[in-house]
Amino acid sequence: MTIHDLAEVIGLLVSSFPGVLHGPLFYRHLENDKTTALRECKGNYSAHMTLSAESQQELQWWYDNIDNADYKICIPTSQINITLYSDASNDGWGALMGTSKTGGRCKEEETLQHINCLGLMAVLYALKAFCRKEHSTHSGLC
Repeated sequence: MTIHDLAEVIGLLVSSFPGVLHGPLFYRHLENDKTTALRECKGNYSAHMTLSAESQQELQWWYDNIDNADYKICIPTSQINITLYSDASNDGWGALMGTSKTGGRCKEEETLQHINCLGLMAVLYALKAFCRKEHSTHSGLC
């Protein structure tokens, strides 16, 4: 295989980590083999390489376990302690937690931002306003 082929495989494996609980434990030898091959081939991703026995074992783990591997990304709503609502527009932002409300106007330079950026800023401002003293809690952001 080429170093580039291995880099693509590693990229796919790493992208699956949020959904594969033990995934991060089974790619390090692959990464080490890629780094070593790049060093030996002076950064040429088109060069061919051979996998170590440890890397082959890591790939075997993925082959054997990927169908049954899972990792809950979302926390069940029954475990959510806080629900926080926020929204944004080019004019301003607002947030609600329980019966408490907050909000503000956008600065002129902020109005040039994409609406998704404004929405994320609203979440940040809401968290700062309502959750400064919170820790070890699960929040549902809406």
